[in-house]
Amino acid sequence: MEYPIFITRQESSGYRGWLPDFPGVDVKGGSYDELANAANDRVDALYDQHARLVPSPTTDMAALQASCIDDGEGIWRFIDIARPTSCSVLVLLCLPKELVDTIDAVAKSRHISREALVAECTKGIGVPASRSSCHELVLA
Repeated sequence: MEYPIFITRQESSGYRGWLPDFPGVDVKGGSYDELANAANDRVDALYDQHARLVPSPTTDMAALQASCIDDGEGIWRFIDIARPTSCSVLVLLCLPKELVDTIDAVAKSRHISREALVAECTKGIGVPASRSSCHELVLA
């Protein structure tokens, strides 16, 4: 799948690239091919078989050029990223606001994401509420 990469030339180390669809992914390489290989390796390490949703590629050049990554000192290219296999599934739920607020408060107190809290709570299915790792939600 073709993903955008913003490439700048580095004075001593060849090229540096940023992939806006994969936050935190920036790579270096001595050539375009090295950059593409490094990008594939980095994305694979962060996303393959992990509980992260793999984003769809951004194809709107106007949006890419307006992004904070584009400082006017580089070029946009599209590179082929072998689509990693995510073990996450996007689920849309409608929940009462009070429940979402409680979930968020408990997640924040534990310094974890909402998704991580829900995953943790599923381990307590069938366990009495008083012994559940998510008793704050059950007893709320």
